[in-house]
Amino acid sequence: MVDLEPSRPGELGKRRPCVIVSENVYNDSAAAPLVMPITSYPPTVRSPGILATRQTGLSNDSSVLPLHVRAIARSRFGHRIGRAPDDVIQKAVEILALIMGK
Repeated sequence: MVDLEPSRPGELGKRRPCVIVSENVYNDSAAAPLVMPITSYPPTVRSPGILATRQTGLSNDSSVLPLHVRAIARSRFGHRIGRAPDDVIQKAVEILALIMGK
């Protein structure tokens, strides 16, 4: 769980699950890993689905929001609820790359 408050207009807020999408090598030394928030809204073309399973720790089927990627200070991290499947993380990163024209 990550505390995304205070938020600004157009940003997601609240305390919510997020997927860490930056590489482990980067995360080992970074003060602010890159995360993508998770919402309980259904998946779309721009937000891949992530199922509620014991592995993910989610209570509802949800979706990852690549458009809301941000660097988050470690002090905003709460407890870990689970782990996103690698294919979901890969799909979210691919969507972000398409948005960036890469």
